[in-house]
Amino acid sequence: NTSEYEIDAVCVANSSECFISNANGIPATFGLSDAYPNPFNPTTSFNLYIPSEGVVDINIYNVMGQLVDNIHSGVMTEGSYEMTFDAFDMMSGVYFIRAEYLNGVSVQKVMLLK
Repeated sequence: NTSEYEIDAVCVANSSECFISNANGIPATFGLSDAYPNPFNPTTSFNLYIPSEGVVDINIYNVMGQLVDNIHSGVMTEGSYEMTFDAFDMMSGVYFIRAEYLNGVSVQKVMLLK
């Protein structure tokens, strides 16, 4: 007996979320994965999922809401991207990675410990 199967979607998951992509590996939803390591010193990495081409802004804010760094600003094509936040010259504390794409926003809280 032979059976055929077709993959419609793939779930990339971690302990708190699941990002769905189609069978070609293109994300179906926009978002940020959990940053790792977190807490970090001085760099942390995260994945960004983009379901279709569009303008993406990835900024870092401190707890006072002040912009302290820009990771990316401009057009990105669909796909998954591994990104790194380097806080070499920043003080210890809590920071927020904020990604904006079309009408969506995804925020990740990270802690820098020096």
